[in-house]
Amino acid sequence: MTSAQYEEFRGLKPGSARAERVRGGGPSYLKPTARKILYKKSSVIAWMERRSFTSTAEEKAAKLAGPARAA
Repeated sequence: MTSAQYEEFRGLKPGSARAERVRGGGPSYLKPTARKILYKKSSVIAWMERRSFTSTAEEKAAKLAGPARAA
């Protein structure tokens, strides 16, 4: 999906995907050309699922543990 499609899928404002890429906080992306950015829907969903919590305590514990890396 394109950056615009990714932003729509997540309900983000335009430009948010670029900001995530700069900060390094979003899902992995593909860059087939110098100007084209693409996201695999499966990667976006997996990234979102890694940020799924059942309580604020669980979320806080995950933040304290640091960023998890996919194997």
